[in-house]
Amino acid sequence: MAILLDEAKRMARLAGLHFSDADLVRMANVLETSGVEPLTHVHENDASLRKDFVSQTISRDDALGRSSVVDGTFFHVPKVIE
Repeated sequence: MAILLDEAKRMARLAGLHFSDADLVRMANVLETSGVEPLTHVHENDASLRKDFVSQTISRDDALGRSSVVDGTFFHVPKVIE
């Protein structure tokens, strides 16, 4: 599979590398990519999620009792984004 100049430019830009078109063409001609399967993700590991399970919990009253500002059944959180 040949690497097109546009693809090489994009990969170089994403990697923060700066090459002239001539350098990219020369490197693309040297790379041997036959038999290399395209990747959809950098890591080929299985990204399966762990099983959910119920563990020790605290009551709402205990949780709200640890908060400095409470309004009925809600926490008050200071505004951090203007």
